Amino acid sequence: MVGMLLDHGADVNAVDNDGDTALHITLMKEHVLQRNMGLMPGLDSLFGARKSNASFVAVSRCLLSYGADVLKANDSGKTPLDKCRGSEVEPLVRKIAACGGSRDQKFRRDGAN
Repeated sequence: MVGMLLDHGADVNAVDNDGDTALHITLMKEHVLQRNMGLMPGLDSLFGARKSNASFVAVSRCLLSYGADVLKANDSGKTPLDKCRGSEVEPLVRKIAACGGSRDQKFRRDGAN
């Protein structure tokens, strides 16, 4: 669904009232879910949290493949790079940040280079 919206012109770096992009929000939700799973070991099987975590990772990868800016600060001064600590996509976010903050759209959309 995210890819379809972006294919039809949605702005991958659009912000909400707090200055958060979709990448900020997705990384925050992934982080909260990972933290809660650590506090409640049975949560993943009870609520299917592993699947939800995979969904956040997939959305993050999709946003990155469409050029989401990992250095775009929100109103609190936090970037997706700041929010990615501990995320499954952290290595990819750090690599993109080292190259200037936004992935060139000619890269493959599956997160591979």
